[in-house]
Amino acid sequence: ENRNLKLTMDLFTFFTGAIVAAGGIMGYVKAKSVPSLAAGVSIGAAYIYLSSMIGVGDSTGNKGALILSVILGVMMGRRYLNSKKFMPAGLMTGVATASILYHLFSIL
Repeated sequence: ENRNLKLTMDLFTFFTGAIVAAGGIMGYVKAKSVPSLAAGVSIGAAYIYLSSMIGVGDSTGNKGALILSVILGVMMGRRYLNSKKFMPAGLMTGVATASILYHLFSIL
């Protein structure tokens, strides 16, 4: 009997979640922004959860991550267009765009 715990996840989606969560934490640390903390950590946690779904072959994970990526891309893309500042809005727009492409091609 094999009692080893096997953790399977999609690394791209996992690291996307980690980056988004870290961005939310940094937003709180630098600007005391509670909305950045709440959004970053919750969206990051959702990406990490979805990475485990993808890792076990559940295609719903890719669809969920694609939807999250579109929402993140629109939200941060708007902020980037208004502020013209790469950090944090431009970086997160780039992360979301890469994630949209990754998950779109994973679904197709």
